[in-house]
This record gives sequence, C-alpha cells and structure tokens, in this order.
Amino acid sequence: MNHRTKTTTTTTNAARITAMGAALMVLGGGGSVGPVPAHAATGVLQAQAMIMPSTLALTSPQNLNFGAFAVSGGAGSVAINTAGTGTYTGVTQVATPAPSEANIRIFGDVGSSVVISVTDPTVTVFSGANTMQVDNFQINTNAGGAIETVNMTNATLLVPIGATLNVNAGQAAGSYSGTFTVSVIYL
Repeated sequence: MNHRTKTTTTTTNAARITAMGAALMVLGGGGSVGPVPAHAATGVLQAQAMIMPSTLALTSPQNLNFGAFAVSGGAGSVAINTAGTGTYTGVTQVATPAPSEANIRIFGDVGSSVVISVTDPTVTVFSGANTMQVDNFQINTNAGGAIETVNMTNATLLVPIGATLNVNAGQAAGSYSGTFTVSVIYL
C-alpha cells in the first residue's frame, strides 16, 4: 500500500514545510498496441492507475508556547493541553506571555483519512547550553497521544497539539526554543 506523506517541523519562530506533488502511475503489460490487421492475433494491454489525493498541504499557523514561569528550585513541569490551557506543577506561572497549543492546518481532500504523528516522542529545547525536555505530545484531543487518525470532513482541518515541558531542578532562566516534526500521511 502506498501512502502520501507530508512533514512539517514546528518551531517557536517558523515552520519548514516539505511539499509533495500528486502522482499518476500507469503500468502496461505486453501485447500489441495500434491497428490490428484482419485475421491477426491480438495481445492484451493491461493498465493499472493509482491516483493520489489531489491536495495535501500543511501550514503551522501557531507554535507551541509554554508561557513564562518562575522556578522554585525543585523540578517541575508545564503541561499545555490541546485547548492551550497550561497546568504548572512545581513552578509558578507568570502572567505574560500566555501559553498556547501548537496548530497544524491540513489542506486535503474531503472524505480522506490522514494519520498525524509527532515523529520524536521527546524533543529538547535550548537556551544557550541549558536544556529541557518536551514529551507527552497530544494531537487533536487531550487524550490523543503522539499519533492520531483524523477524517477530513472539510477541505481544511485545524489540528491542535499540546505537550509537557519537563523543568529540571535549579533550571537556569532564559528563553528556550526548539523544534518538533509533525508527519501527515493519507491512508
């Protein structure tokens, strides 16, 4: 079974998008093609066609943002759900900037099913030499997990993505950023 795949990498600053075009493949097998003289034997032309969905495009209109928080000294976490609401454990939320979920906009054929996945279960965010880990990705719903199958009920589908930021004990202050990759495959 052939799949058509789109991949986008979401960052706190920009998105990279890899485009793929539609494909049409026709396979022929033996036999004669063209005029056949009277009383001549003829062969059989066999053809198969695989037509890929005509549209598959991705954009990243909103990046994942864990907001601002203060560290008390111990380890903690910031979980952003698919609605953009943050749960702060062991750290204290600061008013601005507010947290937000990531959004991936998929342009596809109505009636198609797509599998959306975050390709790495854990990613690292950086502020100079300081790092934190992001994991527990949730696609489309708060219980969606890092892979989700979605039906294209419209030609455009906005899919929210949440995740958890793991804050280390004594985490250094700074502005941290990193990337995660989202893959979309037509079924």
